[in-house]
Amino acid sequence: MTHFHKRILPSLVLMLGVVSGWMWGCSPSKETEALNESTFREIWNTIESAFPANPEQQEQWRTVREKYETRMIQAHDHEEFRSIAQEMIVELGLSHFNVLEADPLSERDHLLPSGHTGFTGIELGFAHNQWWVIRVHPGSSAEEAGILPGFRIRSIQGIIPDARERPAAARFRQSRWIWGAAGAEVTIEVLDRENALHKHILHYKPWTGLRSKPMGLTSEIPILYDDSIIDDVVVIRFSNWEPVILSRILQAVRKASAHQGLIIDLRSNTGGIGMMANGLAGRMTDKPFSLGTIFMKKGNLNFAVFPQADPYLGKIAILINEWSASTSEIFALGMKEAGRARIFGSRSMGAALPSFFTKLPNGDTLQHAIATYQSPSGTSIEGSGVYPDQLIEPRPEDLLQGQDPVLYAAVQWINQP
Repeated sequence: MTHFHKRILPSLVLMLGVVSGWMWGCSPSKETEALNESTFREIWNTIESAFPANPEQQEQWRTVREKYETRMIQAHDHEEFRSIAQEMIVELGLSHFNVLEADPLSERDHLLPSGHTGFTGIELGFAHNQWWVIRVHPGSSAEEAGILPGFRIRSIQGIIPDARERPAAARFRQSRWIWGAAGAEVTIEVLDRENALHKHILHYKPWTGLRSKPMGLTSEIPILYDDSIIDDVVVIRFSNWEPVILSRILQAVRKASAHQGLIIDLRSNTGGIGMMANGLAGRMTDKPFSLGTIFMKKGNLNFAVFPQADPYLGKIAILINEWSASTSEIFALGMKEAGRARIFGSRSMGAALPSFFTKLPNGDTLQHAIATYQSPSGTSIEGSGVYPDQLIEPRPEDLLQGQDPVLYAAVQWINQP
């Protein structure tokens, strides 16, 4: 071997090693590729079998599927796969379709056995990139710990909540730790109104309030409900549209006839039984109208409203925020378009359609709608949400002091001559 060959051979070996390493890095492992492929197929099989796409959408979606198939299957890791999947979902041209990453706090949003639901006593809101304590229930472990409205959540079980901009549905799931198994504990850190840090162990006390009845695979849902009179205005607030609260709502609506007006607070109300909305609307009109129509793969659902005996015909304000969804959005927009209500607060979630969350083979979650919706004027809520007539975003100083400028503005409007 010549001196030249002796010098060049190690260099060639090194170059071959680099090239082979580069080629190896460009191809996912067989296990990763198989997981990517099964997850990709699960996404598309779920969407195509559940959503009532029109022929134009079907053609567009075929093109999108072909465009992304190779890229997603050959993604090197979970993060790259999810990034491409989210890019693909955007190209579908429809909202309320999301690929949600596994989140340690979202994992705390799970079904609880009937009769074993526990509550910390905290109600949360998200604003200015922070979780805020909005209400503390009397007699709860949160009240016993000295937690007050205006406190901010620093961590839950050592997990600092994700402050990135995320779909509202993912954000809502991240907040569900306030409920848990009765008797269990959760460790939280909070910042008080002076920004001092406190650590507390809260107990999930058994929930003794209202709850929905289990339906199918769905367990019971605890229902937050209250009604009150503020400055001669009846205020109704409830967390879900469930039949168990209907009689209480109707009783409060009848009571409003003897007062200045009625406020229906649907903030953080994520929906429930849709037909309750048109039934309630019928108690507040003397003329028939519609809250809109849902178009499904098999048949349509018209939210027709028919006047009922002795309706309430006074002023109505409806309060919404980014967690008002589904039935709450349909009710709010339909009442607004019928001229029966003025809307206060912030833009709603934009999730009016029935949607499901499906666990994917790679551990992420696919959120997918199964219908489309149009209001009587032809407006689609999905993705855009319901816009209030009076936009009010609580300021940090309002939240720190536990004040509610949205409710205050609605009361003022009702009491105007």
